[in-house]
Amino acid sequence: MNYTVISNVPIKEISLSAEALGMLVYLYSQPDDWRVSQQDLARRFKLGRNKIYAILNELIVAGYIIKQPVRAQNGRFLFHEYIVDDEPQSPQNHPLPYPRDVENRDAY
Repeated sequence: MNYTVISNVPIKEISLSAEALGMLVYLYSQPDDWRVSQQDLARRFKLGRNKIYAILNELIVAGYIIKQPVRAQNGRFLFHEYIVDDEPQSPQNHPLPYPRDVENRDAY
């Protein structure tokens, strides 16, 4: 697909910085099975790790991204999964269970 259709909700969100809005539009343009990676975002936007974390955190606070820890069945932390929503959500309204259990990291 050579275009992305997005809701006007984030575009009209006056609390979002231009950087956060730009990153959100980029995230919307990715396939559904694409995994958010801070390293990929840093390369794409030519920003440092701390700036990427700050922008992601802004989107989390605004409710456009849900950050979930993914744990093995033994409870060991594996990684964080970022779920991007079309409209702002609160974590308790998100359809995925929290935290998500997986047997191994390779499954995702």
